[in-house]
Amino acid sequence: MIISEIEVFTEDIMWFAVDKNGYIGMFTSSVYGNVPRFVCESREKLEQLEKYFCDELRNKTDIIITKDEYLVFDDYTELARKGLFCFDAFKDNKHIESYINVIKPLKKFKVRETPDDIKRILKDCIFEQFDFDKHDVIDVENAY
Repeated sequence: MIISEIEVFTEDIMWFAVDKNGYIGMFTSSVYGNVPRFVCESREKLEQLEKYFCDELRNKTDIIITKDEYLVFDDYTELARKGLFCFDAFKDNKHIESYINVIKPLKKFKVRETPDDIKRILKDCIFEQFDFDKHDVIDVENAY
């Protein structure tokens, strides 16, 4: 099932992408952030990624909070401790269309470390132009 235009603008969607180095980032749209086409193509794939990263992955590492602590929610801390970069479409108490890096892992988790079924999904979720370790702001083209 696809994620519709209405859902993009009414749901806080958690989604995942891979940067040019193979590092994985988690993004939350906060209702206002743009959501790319590859996310909207399949709610089932999105849910499979969320289940894997949120419930099944067990890696633990230290983290670096890159923005104000009030932006760092428990979910972000947990995912960053698993090695994921965490981005949110929220800055200085305002919703924005770009994504801001709010927390970084010290030991980064790479797509090559994921199971084959997760790799197959993530192969279509790559941002070749970004390095999550160096880009604090990620601009995403909206699917709709």
